[in-house]
Amino acid sequence: MKGMAESENIFICSDLDRTLIPNGFQQESAYARPVFRRLTENAHIYLAYVSGRDRQLILDAIKRFYLPMPDYAIGDVGTTLCRIGNGSWTLSDEWSDEIGQDWKGLDRKQLFEYFEDMQSSRLQEPEKQSRYKLNHYLQSK
Repeated sequence: MKGMAESENIFICSDLDRTLIPNGFQQESAYARPVFRRLTENAHIYLAYVSGRDRQLILDAIKRFYLPMPDYAIGDVGTTLCRIGNGSWTLSDEWSDEIGQDWKGLDRKQLFEYFEDMQSSRLQEPEKQSRYKLNHYLQSK
């Protein structure tokens, strides 16, 4: 990159939806992805996607929108952190342990019991859950 010392690295973190890719009715910027792809081709750039999406939905977006493969992915609304290399996604045990402290040893099933009396709440599908993410649908009144 112009003006960048050889030993300097840059870490870029980006959301996916409505930042790099369209989602909803807003039109996509015609130049955003081509410029972003060209930027991330530099060997001094490290890339992370930060998304509410799970691993499979992140991969689907990468494939569908021809996005560069990141070095890291923070997914599931921040509850998972993966290092990506050679086609492998490695979940960070350190990050899982850190989040686990806030759950006080409870698992999803035990935590769900706190929400059972919420009449306007319905648990989302199993594939939308993760170790430290408990998703519900809320009914509007």
